[in-house]
Amino acid sequence: MAGTRKQTNSQGVGVATESLLLKSPDLGVSGVQDAKPKITLSDDDLSSLDENARGSSQCKVAWILSQVDDAQIPQLKKVFDNPSIHATKIADLLNRYGFAISYSSILRHRKRLFGSGCRCPK
Repeated sequence: MAGTRKQTNSQGVGVATESLLLKSPDLGVSGVQDAKPKITLSDDDLSSLDENARGSSQCKVAWILSQVDDAQIPQLKKVFDNPSIHATKIADLLNRYGFAISYSSILRHRKRLFGSGCRCPK
């Protein structure tokens, strides 16, 4: 039975080819182009998205500064604006404290000093 070997990827997992999908209506796919994921969002899902929204115009750094104690803001602003402190190290530190931020968000915040980047004041 040389012609009936199942196609697999490098991990030995079966691979569904286009011809297999078109011939197998039991897979729930009538054609490769028609296969679109169906997403059903509940009211709870939508309300949690609204609760966690920062707003598209607010920089992630500004959002973090709005979440900390007022006494910490001047110190954090100095850290964010100091180019000798690597953005990766700042992001790692803030992530350990529960603030999800990437180094690219910090770099974008720093670019505002040169006329590009986020919308925070200079």
